[in-house]
Amino acid sequence: MYSIICGLDAFGRKLLEGLLKKGHEVVAVEKNEELALEVHAETNAVVINGDPTSPIVLEQTGVSKADVLIANMPTDVENLALCVLVTTILSAQCTDAQVDKVAPQLFKRFPTPKNWRRRGKSNSRKSFAQRVTTRRRRGI
Repeated sequence: MYSIICGLDAFGRKLLEGLLKKGHEVVAVEKNEELALEVHAETNAVVINGDPTSPIVLEQTGVSKADVLIANMPTDVENLALCVLVTTILSAQCTDAQVDKVAPQLFKRFPTPKNWRRRGKSNSRKSFAQRVTTRRRRGI
């Protein structure tokens, strides 16, 4: 399991040591440079010195492939900011994947903005109404 621990107070350090002992792949993030160096020296774990609420630091952790992210920052505000940021990053990746699935068909049908403007809004409404009617007839 790939885990990220943000914040290495006594609790964060215990978590890090426990996960490492069980053979998990762990990356830790700590704002305090001295503490980050100390924990790295003691555990030989990957410890990034930086602000976990920074998108650049989160990219360095490999947040998109993490199975678990532990928000163990000193304040609830920091923990909440971290969770919102991670959620935003992960949802944006999901959206990108969905766009990548649909975009080729869309660009094939409407290769230029001019084609898009000419598509006829009434046609799209009509096709939606036809789909609803068809589903009702089929009992779907």
